[in-house]
Amino acid sequence: MSRPAVLYVDGDGEHGAAVAGELALDGFAVALARSSEHARVLASRDPRSVVVIARLNSPAEQISLLALLRSGGGEHRLWDPCRPVLVIGGGGEPAMLRALDSGADDYIAAPVSYLELRARIRSLIRRSTRRSAVPRLRAGELEVDLSARAAAVGGVPVELRRREFDLLARLAREPRAVIGRAELIRAVWGDGQGASLRTVDSHASRLRLALARAGMSEAVVAVRGIGYRLL
Repeated sequence: MSRPAVLYVDGDGEHGAAVAGELALDGFAVALARSSEHARVLASRDPRSVVVIARLNSPAEQISLLALLRSGGGEHRLWDPCRPVLVIGGGGEPAMLRALDSGADDYIAAPVSYLELRARIRSLIRRSTRRSAVPRLRAGELEVDLSARAAAVGGVPVELRRREFDLLARLAREPRAVIGRAELIRAVWGDGQGASLRTVDSHASRLRLALARAGMSEAVVAVRGIGYRLL
């Protein structure tokens, strides 16, 4: 069995090498990037299961690298833009929400213990593996292609942002079942610290509008005090 691969980005050479060494001892195949540019080069050479963005020069540089990873390397698509990304940052809740809204799958506030970091990485890999196990989901006229990260209603494409697609995919796994907001946060934003309930509501609202534009009105139903269901 191949070892799960991690791209660990840390501008602090000594600290980055220490964490990368621990991950390697725990069975991960680790590539250590010491800057944003180094991360870009490594990402284009060798696809990784998970990217961890740790210490860089500033939170803005972390967000810029995250945006680059989500672009897949621009028009040339040098790597998979859907790979899970975990950001380690500071600055409290605003920094966390900024990272999550910019496309991070999970966020940990620094300082973080190695054991928690390892657990979060393994959680991202498990969720990514489960998502790829079932390539297509159907609910009425709605079809969700997980591998292509595309959705359509009766053949009409639905334009969705990353988080909106992840929210739709989670709801489409259990059509008509009510999924609690806490479960949606875990599935879409990651374990532990993550999005607020208001963040879930705003993304659900945008998802509802996107489906309506494709001809599927009122498909995302809010269940007061609990969460949401599809259809």
